[in-house]
Amino acid sequence: MANRRVDRSGLNLNQIAAFLKVVETGSFTSAGTELALSASAVSKHVAQLEESLGVRLLTRTTRRLALTEAGSTYAERCGTVMSELDTAAEEARGRNTQLSGRLRVLATSGVGQRLIAPLTVSFMQRHETVSVDLTIGEVPTGVMPRNVDILVTISNRGDRRGKSVHCEHLHEVSYLVCASRSYLDKKGRPKRPEDLKEHNCLIHERQRAARLWRFQKTNGTVNTVKVDGMLATNNAVALEQAVVAGLGIGRVPDYVALEHIKKRSMVVIFDNLLAWGQVISAYSGARSQSSRTQAFVDYLKSEIPKTIGRMGK
Repeated sequence: MANRRVDRSGLNLNQIAAFLKVVETGSFTSAGTELALSASAVSKHVAQLEESLGVRLLTRTTRRLALTEAGSTYAERCGTVMSELDTAAEEARGRNTQLSGRLRVLATSGVGQRLIAPLTVSFMQRHETVSVDLTIGEVPTGVMPRNVDILVTISNRGDRRGKSVHCEHLHEVSYLVCASRSYLDKKGRPKRPEDLKEHNCLIHERQRAARLWRFQKTNGTVNTVKVDGMLATNNAVALEQAVVAGLGIGRVPDYVALEHIKKRSMVVIFDNLLAWGQVISAYSGARSQSSRTQAFVDYLKSEIPKTIGRMGK
């Protein structure tokens, strides 16, 4: 489609909304289902929008849809504008005092099961007109999924997922080096981090630097110890269960370890040292910014530290 002068009088919010829904869902059929339109009607809206703009926004094949460079930029800009319009409408109707609508939340497994699931329930009890689609599982690396309003995951401080993606840090996670009492009774307690080389250290493959455990003394000195052992897993629950069962020593996030420490099923080793930590972060795209999105993120930011604090009491 050749570029030509844009006829702004031909632009239509319904066409833009249809285009953004196609981008979000990945197909005309899925977009039509959510918009209560036929796939052909959605396709017609997008074609009319492209005609008005004088530029191709999507490339279509029999197998997939893909954004053109112009389409990607247009989707990002329009998403921000449409979000602002939604927020303005909520405020105009006085709905900013009564949250409503649907939130789509994706959380990584460990954080999702331990923290986000129960806090989602309590949030919905407070805001009975808010609906939530909560997915707990695999989180894509480095990007913000288009069909998600809020992504909650553990990240490194400063990690970004796109220019228009907002990031809110919810809690600084400390990784505690833990073992069961039965393991320590059998194998002895390491007196310093370097002693871990002689122990069966359980590896969580998804943790950063899985076999290089970093320790920071209270004076700021940092040293790294290379560890290994008989179990390596990509699943936090499997690692947790192995530590509790006395199989070896594991690097466990505080929101998991504190409950076990309280129940005496785990013991923290080197409690005068801090293992390398990360941040529980909430990401939201420009198109997802609304009063309910911000309210949910604010609620998580307020309640996660309290929840983790209660685990150790």
